[in-house]
Amino acid sequence: MLFTDDDLQTMFSMFDIVRKGSITVGQYKQAMSTLGVDEPAEPSGVNVSFEEFSKLAKEGLRDSAQAYTDGR
Repeated sequence: MLFTDDDLQTMFSMFDIVRKGSITVGQYKQAMSTLGVDEPAEPSGVNVSFEEFSKLAKEGLRDSAQAYTDGR
C-alpha cells in the first residue's frame, strides 16, 4: 500500500478541522477521491470516525490497486 497509517491520519485530520474525531460522509467521499479510491464503500452512519475511515480507506485502496492490476 502506498499510504501508511500516519498518512491516513494526516488525511483524516485535514478534514476534521474542529477535531471532533469524526468527519461527514461528504468529507469522507472527498478524502477517498483524493486518495484515488474511485468507488468507496458507504460508511455506516452520517459521521465517520478515524477507525472506520482507516478501515474503508485501506479496503478501497486495495480494491483500486487490484482493479488497476487487473486492467479494469
